[in-house]
Amino acid sequence: MWTVELISPDNSDEFLPGGDSRLEAFLTGIKNNSMNDEGTTNARADIDSPPSSFNFDTMLPGRVFTMAGEQYLYLEDMGNGNHMIIRHEAIRNTSFNEQPQVLSNWFSGLDAEVRGMVQPVSIPAVPIVDWGLVEGWEGVSRWIPAEWATAERFAEGRADRTDVNSSGTPQAFALSLADVSTCLHQRGLSLTVEHVQLRDTAGGGYVPFLYDSL
Repeated sequence: MWTVELISPDNSDEFLPGGDSRLEAFLTGIKNNSMNDEGTTNARADIDSPPSSFNFDTMLPGRVFTMAGEQYLYLEDMGNGNHMIIRHEAIRNTSFNEQPQVLSNWFSGLDAEVRGMVQPVSIPAVPIVDWGLVEGWEGVSRWIPAEWATAERFAEGRADRTDVNSSGTPQAFALSLADVSTCLHQRGLSLTVEHVQLRDTAGGGYVPFLYDSL
């Protein structure tokens, strides 16, 4: 008979003292979603590496990595060599009105090579949703309107996906609800939604931008 004890990511470090070093590497790989890109040139999440050393095409959603002094989380392959990347640590205690300047300041302080990889985007006006038409909420944290994926009344909101636009500006930006729902539902990524900075809400959050890997 075997006794099996489940280990959550939050308490996995409790099992490491005195254990095989390979166990630590294995658990770290699971937490950073880096098990499936073994054999690539991508460094472990805790190893700071230059942008040129990463192969984003081999990353899976949720992969954590450290690049030029900042830790990031890979969100998704946007196609045409473009990838959605997000700052792994949230920017907190920021009001909605302060958001544009905070994002601009953070982006300006990045390594020049990192900024050079960021693709231009245009951020449209946030689609207006009549919240009186919301018939309940879905998701583990009750964060997304019921029938978001299918109801015609949310069609404009679902279309509000951030993408590369050559007439736009390379920048860090706040996620749209469509961006978040795509990453969580279609890509199978696990994010703490309360920590994600949306275009139409106040508060701090993760900072995403689009990279060109070509």
